[in-house]
Amino acid sequence: MNPFPFIILIILSIYLSMVYTLFEFDSKNDKTDSILTCISFYLMMINFSILLLLVYTLYPYLSIYFLIGTVIVYGYVYYLIIEKLVKIFILKRTDSFQLKIMNSFFKLYPILSVLTFFIQIKVTKPQKVSEKDIREMITASSESGNLEEPQKEYIENIFEFDDTSVDEICTHRSEVISLSLEETIKEWHTIILNNRHTFYPVYEKDEDDIIGVLDTRDYFRLSNLTIDLVMKNAVDKPFFVPENMKTDDLFREMQQRKTYFAIVLDEYGGMNGIVTLHDIVETILGEMNEEDDFVEPEDIQKLSKDKYLINGTTDLEEVQDVLNIPLPIDEFETFGGYILDCYGKLPEDGSTFDIDLKDIHVHVKNMTHHRIDQMIVYKKEVQDEP
Repeated sequence: MNPFPFIILIILSIYLSMVYTLFEFDSKNDKTDSILTCISFYLMMINFSILLLLVYTLYPYLSIYFLIGTVIVYGYVYYLIIEKLVKIFILKRTDSFQLKIMNSFFKLYPILSVLTFFIQIKVTKPQKVSEKDIREMITASSESGNLEEPQKEYIENIFEFDDTSVDEICTHRSEVISLSLEETIKEWHTIILNNRHTFYPVYEKDEDDIIGVLDTRDYFRLSNLTIDLVMKNAVDKPFFVPENMKTDDLFREMQQRKTYFAIVLDEYGGMNGIVTLHDIVETILGEMNEEDDFVEPEDIQKLSKDKYLINGTTDLEEVQDVLNIPLPIDEFETFGGYILDCYGKLPEDGSTFDIDLKDIHVHVKNMTHHRIDQMIVYKKEVQDEP
């Protein structure tokens, strides 16, 4: 038995498999489809020739069942060595080595393609579907009634998940209940009982100096409470995240750390707010309030034709859209911030005041922590020009 033909055919099969792998991952070449078709044809012919040689060589010595077994074994060997190991080998080689392999085939291709011109079948690759395409399909399905509104919102929220920053979903520092080391354990206990939170940031000098996070699940297991005992057994190391971090990245980070509470830092390293796993889940599923939770009112409530109740934290652009009046949305983020700037001074907490502007009259109902809580806004009637 002369092994030389087998060796030549095996070497050719390995070579063509390497070339096929390289062109399979090459999307820039215009001839990729034709080249892959050509290589597939010759790989099929080579493997057919190897099988014929095996049968021809072993037929006098083996029964038909052993021959069938030999063909099956060859199929497994080909799949493991040629299909898998060769692909792994060539993809781990240097770019220069891969380029040499491809260039060598380019020299042979004009000759090889002569015998395959009649089977040049264009390989249709699956088209890439963009996020825009999927959103259009979702809208079409919703308009046709095949997709219900809640399902549509869930899918759209998933698409926005990796575009939403932590700053957009966090609880702002003005609404965060924190514990100070300057307070007594009795004051801590009162704060914890009066608020229904699981975690409380603990700070030393001020709220920008967070040193830990109290976990009430550990806190209520302790007896003979003292600040030192609570700090040792119920306060965890804080997990800080930047405000521009994306929500999906934070979710993965929380999974890895097995923590569900993070302190959000602004660009200067101060506390911007807090974010929890609950906040992240709500970005997809929407608001999830418990039965006895206080439900926040709408930011803008229409009381009558030209009378509105508006929260101070309402986005200025939203107010502009609802009232249909021009507002400096590029200069201010919130309606309350804009009104305070127009007023020209900072009123005391608990105070009320009125301010008359071009298109609206505003009555501020209350000030809390140097911020406007709510306002009654009267939209003025547009006077017809003579």
